Amino acid sequence: MPRADTCSALTGEKVREIWDMILEHRQLVAATGQLAAVRSRQALDWMRELVSAGLEEQFRQDDRVAGSLPELERAVAERRVTPFAASRKLLGLFRANQ
Repeated sequence: MPRADTCSALTGEKVREIWDMILEHRQLVAATGQLAAVRSRQALDWMRELVSAGLEEQFRQDDRVAGSLPELERAVAERRVTPFAASRKLLGLFRANQ
């Protein structure tokens, strides 16, 4: 469990002690493998985010999707179409072009 304390950047009071606590905590999480585990999860999250962003970009650039998206968004906002139905329609249009 990391320790907590206060310091003042204005006066410099306890800044060095806080920095030492930070370094101590980093050494601890590195030694226990926690840092490596966090970095691995972050790398996977970043990869998944990049894949999602790339897929969304391709999805939105698809002519059929781009043509249908504004109307389906309005229909969902006005509750004429469920989000599920609209998403299925858009995904079907996208898959048809692949």
